[in-house]
Amino acid sequence: MVKVCCCCSKVDVDALKIAITEARVEVGCIEQCQGFNGKSFGIIDGELVTAENSDAFIKACL
Repeated sequence: MVKVCCCCSKVDVDALKIAITEARVEVGCIEQCQGFNGKSFGIIDGELVTAENSDAFIKACL
């Protein structure tokens, strides 16, 4: 399961849903609104993961 915030995570949610199937994506607050210096981030299988950009984050989800 991958959870990202559509407001703060800096992840292309539509591209993420296509890459890993919509059933594995949960969109909502992950309580990390402070961000990570412009990096993309989200929760992958219960672990907070950061990446340089949305594409790199999506690759980490595969």
